[in-house]
Amino acid sequence: MTEFQPIVCDLDNPDEYLTNVTINDHHVYFDEPESTGGTDKAPTPMQMALGSLGACIVMTIKIYLDMKKWPFKSVHCAIRYSKDKVDDPEQLTEEEQEYVRGHFLHTISAVVTVDADFDDKQLERVKNVAGKCPVHKLMEGSVLIGDEVQLA
Repeated sequence: MTEFQPIVCDLDNPDEYLTNVTINDHHVYFDEPESTGGTDKAPTPMQMALGSLGACIVMTIKIYLDMKKWPFKSVHCAIRYSKDKVDDPEQLTEEEQEYVRGHFLHTISAVVTVDADFDDKQLERVKNVAGKCPVHKLMEGSVLIGDEVQLA
């Protein structure tokens, strides 16, 4: 079993949502937008989760490209999240139906752009690797995640 150090979250002001999160020797902050009672001084927990997914995808791809010694200039990932109300689940695909929670379909789209001179076979391999990042695996099963990989 792999055990990680605890991540400590401190909300010290009961009048705010601003939360200090300590991860090892690092500090990051989370907040909510003003429209929901926050001060908008930091990203929301959802934004940080999505950012973690994108960062994990590009880092996992970099590990693979370095291992294969495939030269590249950059790897970018744009993450989009949507929560769509589902009135009639029968109109969804079978796969989409598996991800309906409380009459909502939650989907994440990850569009990865690799600035490199790859052929179609290499690009397909990079797409497969994108879905193998640890955060992607952690989120699988609770939200529909679609990966797309393209050249710059």
